Amino acid sequence: MVNDGAIAAANVRDVPIAERARMTLDCMRARTPLIYGGRLEVDDLTGEPDLLRLEGGGRFKKAGSHREVATYGSRFSY
Repeated sequence: MVNDGAIAAANVRDVPIAERARMTLDCMRARTPLIYGGRLEVDDLTGEPDLLRLEGGGRFKKAGSHREVATYGSRFSY
């Protein structure tokens, strides 16, 4: 976890790929405001957004996008 005094961020890009999805979900459960290098897996779909940003209402969005990536209680089971 990186905290430069303003916003906490998690860097999971260097985590081995086999553990990256679990670490990303752990960060989402912990409501980490920024997740760098995450990995999301659902069924046969995989996504590796560069940066996930926690928004109001517990939604995570891909930074720079208006599309919601995940919400608490979604199929990601976090």
